Amino acid sequence: MSKKILLKLFKDLEAVKFGEFTLSSGKKSNMYVDARKVLLTADGLELVCDEFLDIICDLEVKSNDDILFDIDTVGGLETGANVIVGGMLKTFCNYGFIWKKNIKNYGTKQRFEGILNENSKIILVDDVATSGSSFIQVIEGIKGLYPKAKINAAFVVVDRQEGAEELLKSYNIPLYSILTKQDLIDNQ
Repeated sequence: MSKKILLKLFKDLEAVKFGEFTLSSGKKSNMYVDARKVLLTADGLELVCDEFLDIICDLEVKSNDDILFDIDTVGGLETGANVIVGGMLKTFCNYGFIWKKNIKNYGTKQRFEGILNENSKIILVDDVATSGSSFIQVIEGIKGLYPKAKINAAFVVVDRQEGAEELLKSYNIPLYSILTKQDLIDNQ
């Protein structure tokens, strides 16, 4: 039910555009998904966080294991993950972090903001996945700093189904999405 409501929000907020676009992955596309329009509404953020939590609970039930995802930390690459991290902290995780695309040349010059360490049990989040390169940037960065940190899964609002799932699989990290590119096309 909430998937239908989420699709309605994407439509009502005109968060899907058609034309010629260059994506953050560098790929050209005739469709742009601005999931932040949806995430920056109270209803949209709540729906997304509830859906992510439902996916986690469903996976735990299917595995007959109440600790399939031993998670205490949620994080992702700025800026797509920022709002989702905040929403997940409110409902599910104890700690959060935002991975910086570029280290600033002032302040503490940290690679991330928030809580992240060798013992972190992580789920990664993002608004839209295309190639998966944003997730890989974070995964490789975390492993470089904290090799023992455990990355359990990646969650995305929209999977454009252009290679992210396969790339993450090569790192033994499953990708879970609420919507796909086709869902958004069918919703227009």
